[in-house]
Amino acid sequence: MSAQMKNLYKLQKKDFSKAGAVLANAFQNDPFWRALLEDINIDQKRSFYEGSVRYGYRYGEVYATSDHLEGITVWVPSDHADMTFWRAIRRKTWGQVFHFDICPKRSFGCCKTWGVCGDT
Repeated sequence: MSAQMKNLYKLQKKDFSKAGAVLANAFQNDPFWRALLEDINIDQKRSFYEGSVRYGYRYGEVYATSDHLEGITVWVPSDHADMTFWRAIRRKTWGQVFHFDICPKRSFGCCKTWGVCGDT
């Protein structure tokens, strides 16, 4: 581990909810995520990002600048980059696909992969 990595805070399960809120706030004005998540409320957005943190915690690494979570990074190795149906279920991230009704509107990748949309 490099000297810079030692200065980072490794997220714990207790941090998931706050991390979701931090990421929702950080990406609220990003054009891509704003368009993709435009029809869901702030609590659902927080849950969406929390799911990404959970996935990264299980299959990769999740760090922050400190335990105050001012900045967060989620690293997932390439062999786990695709969030398969069963990986999503295992990490409680299935809400990213089914709860938010993203697929029917935008042909999100899950539609064709998991066949959950009417337009597959």
